[in-house]
Amino acid sequence: MNSMELVQATRAPAAFTGSWRAILFTPELSSPQSYVVGVAVEENTTLRAVQLLSDYSKLECVYGNRLSKEQMAHLFSQASGALEQNLRNAQPAHNLARLSPHWALGDALYTAGDSPAQAARNLFETVVALRPAGPAKPKPPAFRYRDTDSVRHAVNQLLKQTLGTRFEQVIEERGYIDHKEGEQNHRLELNIKTPTVCGSLVSAWYSNAGSVESQLLRAEANLNAAARIYKPKRIGLFVCRPFDHAGLTPEAAAEIDKVVEETIWRLKKDRDATVDVEESDEALAASIATFAKN
Repeated sequence: MNSMELVQATRAPAAFTGSWRAILFTPELSSPQSYVVGVAVEENTTLRAVQLLSDYSKLECVYGNRLSKEQMAHLFSQASGALEQNLRNAQPAHNLARLSPHWALGDALYTAGDSPAQAARNLFETVVALRPAGPAKPKPPAFRYRDTDSVRHAVNQLLKQTLGTRFEQVIEERGYIDHKEGEQNHRLELNIKTPTVCGSLVSAWYSNAGSVESQLLRAEANLNAAARIYKPKRIGLFVCRPFDHAGLTPEAAAEIDKVVEETIWRLKKDRDATVDVEESDEALAASIATFAKN
């Protein structure tokens, strides 16, 4: 037996065997050029480990202004989030092409190692040419937004406990009420309605002031319409403001706060509205319950 045969005979079987796929990114859809920017390691079609490029400065050098940093960050965050969800749920690797035509997965190839994570690290260092030459830069925290529907759902669960059997008399879980004038049906986006009050809960937990302004302007318009139609004793706007600005620049956070403050000022001047801005679901639920009592 020669030395090579002796090594093969005494080598312990790999602790992990499975398959891996290249994660492919196409920066410009008008060009067929794609790059390997990560690896996905699977075991029996279940995703077990992922390593995705977090520093894409080399891509920025190549493409310059043809692909903005914001667009690149959004695309990579989108892919990373989908794959992380597959990992948590023990699902197959996400079909990234469904997220965006910028993404694709390569064919499944055999891999082995001490663990899925170790196999992913080794493959990443071998096949991802765009990785940084030195230690990877720490990835900045991503801003995790909460849209209005998710905020309302969370607050409604608390209000069901607080209001008990009155919940359905106060809260429109659909998030809107139907109003008929003549032969026409209209929809008012309000989620708080009693014979004496009309109100709306909206989220300001977005990453840019434009999205926040859109939410607040719609709420303001619907509240003004409800005030004219139903003539309630009071109207109210309840705003969920982010308590964690991680991932936002100080300038973006300041712009969002300014939009919220301007809306509050207009509603108080125009309608003498009840306006409450809170950072927690519990505080919002308590405020809405008090508003709906009187």
